[in-house]
Amino acid sequence: MTPAETPHEIATETPPRESNVGLLDGWMSRAELADALGVCVDTLIRWERRRYGPKCVKAGRKALYKRSTVLAWLEMQEIAAPEIETPRGTRQAHKIARPPRAPRIGGRAA
Repeated sequence: MTPAETPHEIATETPPRESNVGLLDGWMSRAELADALGVCVDTLIRWERRRYGPKCVKAGRKALYKRSTVLAWLEMQEIAAPEIETPRGTRQAHKIARPPRAPRIGGRAA
């Protein structure tokens, strides 16, 4: 205790920041997630409005994403992705046969 400090001033001193280390371990900001996914922050905001994408928690204006939730959402995207398989030769069968065009009279030729 220095001579200028009273016992009351020492007791009301804020604790060192080390006690808060780890409070947000396992959480990421919207900017961090956007960077990790390779999308812009506006995309994450749009997904949130449409109730698509990983769930987030709001702390004031800040949106936080739990890393485990993001990983689970990514795995669900892999499972839910439809496998598009077009059998060979079916594209030709679905084409509509059209009659040939009549020649244009007057004007430019096509």
